[in-house]
This record gives sequence, C-alpha cells and structure tokens, in this order.
Amino acid sequence: MKKVFTMILSGIMVFSITIGNVMASNENPAIQYTENTINNPYLELNEIIPVINEKSIELKGTTNPLYWEFKNFDNAIAIMKSYNQDKIDLSELTIHNCEKYAEEFEKLYTIDEVAQDKQLKILSQFFTVCRNHIMNKEILSLYNQKDYQFDELVILLPYTSPVIEKIINSNATLRMAPRSISARDRRIMQQNRYARVYGDKPNTKKYKYYQGDNRGDCTNFVSQILVAGGIKTNNTWKPYTRTWINAHAFVLYWYMKTGAKNGYSNFASISKTLKAGDIIGADWGGDGHYDHCAYVVADGPKTSAGYYDVTIAQHTPNYVAKASQKGWKDLKKGLYVRLRI
Repeated sequence: MKKVFTMILSGIMVFSITIGNVMASNENPAIQYTENTINNPYLELNEIIPVINEKSIELKGTTNPLYWEFKNFDNAIAIMKSYNQDKIDLSELTIHNCEKYAEEFEKLYTIDEVAQDKQLKILSQFFTVCRNHIMNKEILSLYNQKDYQFDELVILLPYTSPVIEKIINSNATLRMAPRSISARDRRIMQQNRYARVYGDKPNTKKYKYYQGDNRGDCTNFVSQILVAGGIKTNNTWKPYTRTWINAHAFVLYWYMKTGAKNGYSNFASISKTLKAGDIIGADWGGDGHYDHCAYVVADGPKTSAGYYDVTIAQHTPNYVAKASQKGWKDLKKGLYVRLRI
C-alpha cells in the first residue's frame, strides 16, 4: 500500500551563502555542452528515464562537469508519475514541488531500506537528479554573473571537479603547521564532550535545529562540535551559512583547506583510518555530491565483518553509538572522505 503524505507547497528552502572576499573576474567563455553517459551513477533510474551529464564550466584553466540531469525534465516527471511502484503517491508531483517530495521520501525510508529495494533505489535516484537540476541552475546563474565570487561558486561544484584538486595543490604550501599533540588532544576532548552531550538531544538553547528541513541537521551539528573545540568561525563558515549547514558545501570547504584524502568506497575501508576528532563526509550515491556528515568520538576494534567499530555522533537521525549498532556497518557502496581538521 502506498505511503501517502500531505504536500506542503511552500518554496524550497534556499540557504544563504556568505563567502570570503576572494573575487574572480568572470572567466566565462561559452558554457560547454558535451553529452556523457559513461560512468553514470544512476543506472537503475536510467533504465526508465534517460540521465546525462553534458554541461560543464571553465574555471582556472580546467573543464568542470556539472551534475547529472534528466535529458528532458518534463518527460521525467511524467514517466515517474506513471511508474508502477507502491512506495509513495506521486499523483501531485510537478517540477516545482519535487524537492518537497524528496524531503518527505527521506522521512519515510532509511538508507538501508533504499539500498535493498530496487523501487526505492529508483525513487531515491530520481529525487537526487531533481536536486541536481536545482544545483546546476544555481551554479550557472552564478557563473553567468559579470563578477562572481569564486569561493561562492566552487563549493557548489561536484567534489570530483578538476578545479578543486588544483586549489588543493596550490594551497598545500600555505597550510599552517599542525598544532602540538597536547593542544589537539585538548580540542578533541572538548569536541567529544559536546558531541556526547548533544548527540541525542540538540542544543536548541544556543543553535537552530533543522528537524527534517532540507535533509536535516547533520552538518549544523558537526559545525557546532568544531566550535566547541575552539575552531574559529569566519565570514565563510559561521551560523548559518551554506558551509555551516549544508553537507556538500561543508565538506568541500574543509576538504580544500585540509587536503583530506578522498575515495574510500565503503565504510569498512574508511573505518580503519578513523580516529577521535575526525569527520566523515558521505556521498551515498557516489554521484559527486556529499549527502551527510558525522563526527567520530572514538576509534574502535576491528570486527569479524572487516570494519572497525568506531563510535559516531551525528544528527538526522540523532545518536551517539558504535557503528555496529547503526547502519554504518552495512554501507558497502558510495564514496567517503575523512576530514581531520
């Protein structure tokens, strides 16, 4: 029986962006359109709706593909409304309210449920590509401005963008030397204390709590943990800028600062590298966009299943628990990054 929900036809929540002072002259030649169907991360969806990757932009001498999109958005909506599935009622679905449907879908089904059911996987991929259209529209709107903020633009791009690697390489010699171990240990102790106290129950006296709003509170919570450990805010990263509350923007912002290692293909492979104080950035679908952030409270022993049973604090859902007690241990797909800030 279909799960039916009441649509709230309010506008999509748009996060404000407050970025640093680095201005870039518009390097904008014609936007590139080259159809690409290789390495499509939406194979199940592509069986019923064509998904392509044809748009790219030029930045600092690099060509940067944007997110995968439907070949025809209107047709995609029509096909999905007629798709024979029994998971969710899509009778009122339109281009304008697909984001709200995506939010409700994520409330109804867990990541584990999606991974084990083809219909759910197709629906999840459909809503992700809907969001890709929104992201690409925002990227191109900013890119086409005469004088855009380069830092504002780059955190919107897929993390596989060549320009990001170029920035990391150019910043490598500018990074500060690590603080003393004792200073880092003190910071992690403060972060862990905050994570354990507010992992289950949010600190609503001091911060906003995004309960179910635009994919939840995970990044907002991780940002709070860093501040509790003494990390200073700035005009780019502070409550409640995009880099503070949006998983993808947060990970890219800190990734470019720290040069974190990318490319762990499952939880078992990243878990053996994790220590207290680390942050996990998770791209569930492996499509170039980070979906979730979580904080590591403590490392853990290797299990017979091959993963390390680390303790994780996170929001959406809210908990402080070992990986063996939650769905992390079952994550065998996607792409993960470890941030050590």
